[in-house]
Amino acid sequence: MTDDPDHLVQFVFRSKPVEPLSDAELKKVIGDWDTLHRQLDLSGFLIRFETTFVGVIEGARGTVIARLETMSSDSILAGLTVLREAEIERRRFGTWRFQDLSTLDGDEMLRATGGLFAHRLTQELYRGS
Repeated sequence: MTDDPDHLVQFVFRSKPVEPLSDAELKKVIGDWDTLHRQLDLSGFLIRFETTFVGVIEGARGTVIARLETMSSDSILAGLTVLREAEIERRRFGTWRFQDLSTLDGDEMLRATGGLFAHRLTQELYRGS
């Protein structure tokens, strides 16, 4: 990924599905987002906790803003809120993918490591801000 540092941004957002999603629906949505984000040269990740999504999207400012606008008008999401916007010198999650970690690692592992992950994520997000 090649980036112009003057235009590279990172947005942190929160949203909820309009209706509860089945595991199959959730897997499809996340897979579709992952594919689209790769096509748009966006990086980041998505965390789902119960009915809330929290995500990070990094990339060229115009592309990130356009993608968030599209996501906010998506019929499956309600109340997409930008929690943080920052210009960044480099991608912090350039090799990360949008995946549902609970289907990969199991809910028990996420619960056991959630505090440590949240601490490390906070450090990474605010490093150099």
